[in-house]
Amino acid sequence: MLLLLLLLLSSFGGSQSQKEGYKLQVSQSVAVQEGLCAYIPCTFFYPFHEKWVSPSNIHGYWFKDGPNLSEDDPMATNDQMRKVNEEAGGRFHLIGDPVKDKCSLSIVDVQMRDSGQYFFRMKRGKDEKFNYLSYKVHLNVEVLTEKPDIYMPEILEPERSVTLLCAAPWICGNATPPIFFWAGTAISNLRQSQGTPYFSELTFTPRSQDHGTNLTCRVTFPGAGVSTETTIPLNVAYSLKNFGISAAWEKRTGLESSSDLSSLSIQKDKSLRLFCQADSNPPAMLSWVHGGQVVLSSWPSGAGVLALELPRLGIEDGGEYRCQAQHQKETQHVSLNLSILYAPEDLKVSVLGPNRTVTILGNASSLVILVGETLHLECVADSRPLANMTWAKGSQLLSSSLLSSPGVVGLELSHVQPEDEGKYTCQAQNPWGTQHTSLNLSVQYASGAAALTFSKGVFLGVAIMALLFVCLKYALKKLQRKKQVEMRDLGTTDSQSNKEVDYENLDMNWSRGTRQSSPDPVTQTPPEELHYASLNFRRLKPQDNRENQEENKK
Repeated sequence: MLLLLLLLLSSFGGSQSQKEGYKLQVSQSVAVQEGLCAYIPCTFFYPFHEKWVSPSNIHGYWFKDGPNLSEDDPMATNDQMRKVNEEAGGRFHLIGDPVKDKCSLSIVDVQMRDSGQYFFRMKRGKDEKFNYLSYKVHLNVEVLTEKPDIYMPEILEPERSVTLLCAAPWICGNATPPIFFWAGTAISNLRQSQGTPYFSELTFTPRSQDHGTNLTCRVTFPGAGVSTETTIPLNVAYSLKNFGISAAWEKRTGLESSSDLSSLSIQKDKSLRLFCQADSNPPAMLSWVHGGQVVLSSWPSGAGVLALELPRLGIEDGGEYRCQAQHQKETQHVSLNLSILYAPEDLKVSVLGPNRTVTILGNASSLVILVGETLHLECVADSRPLANMTWAKGSQLLSSSLLSSPGVVGLELSHVQPEDEGKYTCQAQNPWGTQHTSLNLSVQYASGAAALTFSKGVFLGVAIMALLFVCLKYALKKLQRKKQVEMRDLGTTDSQSNKEVDYENLDMNWSRGTRQSSPDPVTQTPPEELHYASLNFRRLKPQDNRENQEENKK
């Protein structure tokens, strides 16, 4: 075996490591994808001999390393008299000029079977030749991963013709021309397009329903029997659709969500997320409006959703939320009415005064009213839903005597009496809680009126006693006169027979019988107060009539 190897080496001009001056500048490893092209730059060096007069007889050969080096045909050569390997199939080319010391190699339509080691041989004349075995090149053929590029407008206008371009700039110009194919539902069928070996054009008219459908450009390399392709979705413009509001909120059992909302009721202090959704192409600019002001907006994005965070709901968060979508020249909006549910609060009691004045009382206030006056009370609570309102005195529930409505209850006490005193409580209740407030009512007599009533009673009592005393004195005097008449023999006068007394001045210090003498106006103290009474006797008593009849008979 050793002898055979020595013979083979001697047939090729000996070992390259043993001859000084023979060198090769080339990459030791080259990678290329299947179906594409490989270019291997190469320069060789050899010693000069004086006997070499003309360089025109220099030839170069590229061989694929194998067991039969002496028998194999070269993969590429500039020697017209030498047959090339059938595997090369016109795909390997020595493009460097050996006369100029160039040995560059070009491989087109690379196939997987091309993988392996290659070396360069130089031959000059009939006798001088050298194999550069120390400068072998390893060719690594890889799977085709290159993809063609599709160029088209960012957005396709529906019903408007457009031209698309599919390009493969990495294709070798001297290789077998590739074949371009277009495929997709937006075009009628799979078809070969016209173009150059480097790109292909496709002209078609997209429709709105073509948005999102795939379009494929496939490039086939017939020299290697492989293909590669690129698929993209069509981006066709369309107007707003699927526009609405959805929400997700916190509940006792976790999170809950709903879509296509127009109204929503959430308990106070809970968290809420509102989503404004709009599907359009290009994407619309979305905005949230609350209380007449924009509270959140976004530039157009592919998401088509704008989320509004309300982490802790308060009463002020209630009201209308409007989602607005602006798409090109089109603007739409949709609204959600948000109600914040909460227990009664800010419970207030108002007192309506005589002059329509209103006084607001706090909890546990005291209220004083006079006997006989009328009291108007009104109790108001802030809550949602509106609370059921009631009045109670102590533990007794009272029915409202005033016009009431949810959230408001009135109470009227007409001609207040002392028994109306007590504690009055207003209670507000809804499904989320209860609140109450109370006041203490005191009923009093007016101080001036009480004194006047007492003085009137005293004077009335004195007048009655005085009248009784006068009547008693008059009766005693009448009795005394009657006795005197019976004892007299003389007749009575007309004035006596009339028995009419108009005025009688009575001295309160009279004694029974005779009248006291008048005191001295100078030395004596002033007389006591005199009382007068007016008595009229229009009829004659029977006894007086009998006396008159007896007197007439005489």
